[in-house]
Amino acid sequence: LALVTVLLSFGGVLVQEVHGTAVFYAAMAREMVETGDLLSPFRGETGYLLKPPLAFWWGAANSLVLGYSNLAMTLPSRLGGLACVWMTALLARHIHGKASAGWFAALLFMANGIYIQFTTAFRLDSLMTFGALLVLWGYFNLPRSRGAAALCGGIALSLMTKGPMVLVMLLVLIPHALVSRHWLGARPALLRWAPLLLLPLAWYGFILMFHGEELSRQLTQDFWRGDTSKLSRFDSVWLEYVTKPQQRLGPWLILIFLALIHESRVLLSAAHER
Repeated sequence: LALVTVLLSFGGVLVQEVHGTAVFYAAMAREMVETGDLLSPFRGETGYLLKPPLAFWWGAANSLVLGYSNLAMTLPSRLGGLACVWMTALLARHIHGKASAGWFAALLFMANGIYIQFTTAFRLDSLMTFGALLVLWGYFNLPRSRGAAALCGGIALSLMTKGPMVLVMLLVLIPHALVSRHWLGARPALLRWAPLLLLPLAWYGFILMFHGEELSRQLTQDFWRGDTSKLSRFDSVWLEYVTKPQQRLGPWLILIFLALIHESRVLLSAAHER
């Protein structure tokens, strides 16, 4: 499985060209190298505020070592994809207690066409997803120190890669921790690893200090996505967050549906603790 994942992730790296959104991201990384300023794309009236800089910093560092190339710019996404497959296997094995569960879960993750689309280009999604999977694995492994490190590190990684989307997970994890008392004994370890969150706090503090209302305007515009001069806000959101994901994930919807049925039966079973 690891061999196939590496071949899928790196098979075309020497002949593939950077295209689409990846060109914009690569240009930002190149600007950092040429100006010697890691914050140059984020300054001024036209500063780019929608995505944090971690992946761009990584791409710029790769360019200094490997030169301007597809490999240099897409390496963060490709390695993030490999990490996602690995974490999916660990999570499934942890939840179901079987190595075979981890193997099949990782295989399904890798077989998703979106995996190839977003990990072989300079995109931010695989690193964000790896961070989210780290958060989940870390939560399951509390109150141990490695669990707290993974949880705090995963939040920091996602926040510094693609913004605050990862915080939505806390809407599930915090109520679960309060009900299940899963947080008991975890406080010392969480406090020990909480400094990992200082970097994203510093980043967003910098953005708010220098751009203020402009940040809110860009985020609002990005949320509605579609051309609201042609579509209503409702139609725009429906297209971006319902129609497009449904088309992309169509073949996997039946698996998601079956998983929900199975886990609902487990939840309602008298043999399992709620």
